Amino acid sequence: MRKKRIALLLGIVLVLSLLLTGCRSAKEEVTAESHEVESFTENFNTPKPTPTPTPEGGVAEKLSTQDALKQKKNMQFIRADAKTDIIGDNEVQNILLIGQDRRKDDKKQMRSDCMMVFSINTATNQVSIISLMRDLYVPFSNGKEGLLNTTYMDGGIDLLTKTIEKDFGIHIDHYLELDFWRFMDLFKLLGTVGIDLNYVEANYLNGDGQKLREAFSGTGDGLKTWSLKDGWNELDYEQLLCYCRTRQIGNGDWERTARQRKVVSTMYQKLMGYTNSRVIRLTQEAHKYFVTDLTESEMLGYLYVLRNRGITQVNEYRIPMDGSYTQEVKEQGEEKLDVLVPHLDSNRNAVQKYLGGS
Repeated sequence: MRKKRIALLLGIVLVLSLLLTGCRSAKEEVTAESHEVESFTENFNTPKPTPTPTPEGGVAEKLSTQDALKQKKNMQFIRADAKTDIIGDNEVQNILLIGQDRRKDDKKQMRSDCMMVFSINTATNQVSIISLMRDLYVPFSNGKEGLLNTTYMDGGIDLLTKTIEKDFGIHIDHYLELDFWRFMDLFKLLGTVGIDLNYVEANYLNGDGQKLREAFSGTGDGLKTWSLKDGWNELDYEQLLCYCRTRQIGNGDWERTARQRKVVSTMYQKLMGYTNSRVIRLTQEAHKYFVTDLTESEMLGYLYVLRNRGITQVNEYRIPMDGSYTQEVKEQGEEKLDVLVPHLDSNRNAVQKYLGGS
């Protein structure tokens, strides 16, 4: 009888030890899994959500295991698809943004009336947007000279990028090009952009600016009129295109390039605030609207680097810089052109400071 009681006690002890060991292992497994999820999130540098306030007498809500696993899966997806070594050892990467002036009946490549360099500096954690004015009269890399915006039409991306590199010392790593219709398709996807309009801009877009819209929409009557106001407006894809294109108000192309930089800068800040999954989806869908040498995974890689490093500061510049050019009249065949002739050394030096983040 005594042996039976001892055997029973030993059995109970064994069962209890197994139960306790199982609980401890499960707890350690959940903890390890949670830590792994957290490390993925911290590595990508996504903003941490504001902690839920603890209700009086209650307990703060925690991230469920299911949500944590979804988050972990999302991060793995980015890591698997994004070319995360896109920048490598080079601290500065420059992407040329091109807006092509192509109308509906144009079959060939047209002028690059919008040219901006989107520069990423991972040493200073800054983004710089540098506009190159369309009326710059410069020497081309092929030995000729003329307006910078004609190089894209005459010699394609190769002549344009080599001329920019030769004249301004900006190495172009990649390029992204849009025409009017692909611009509108892109912003149909991305959504509205909040822009602070002044009275002159709002009044012009509501009135004469409609003519720009008719030109690329192919319709006149029956278009819904706009009621944009002085101050903050959420601009849709048609309004954004008109806003970026107009140089009939203010200081002509000087203010137009400033508007273009404002749209790119504002859209960049908006993208940085999106969730990871939304960034992935938008990048996958947006890629098809660009003419570019970037693959989809490389585009994701750039966004990964920007978000991982938390690069939110955006600097805006324009070439030629003030006091570093002369206004001249040049003859091109039978046509006389009002052009900007940049002092190349001064502008090269300025560009190097801009790209360096100073």
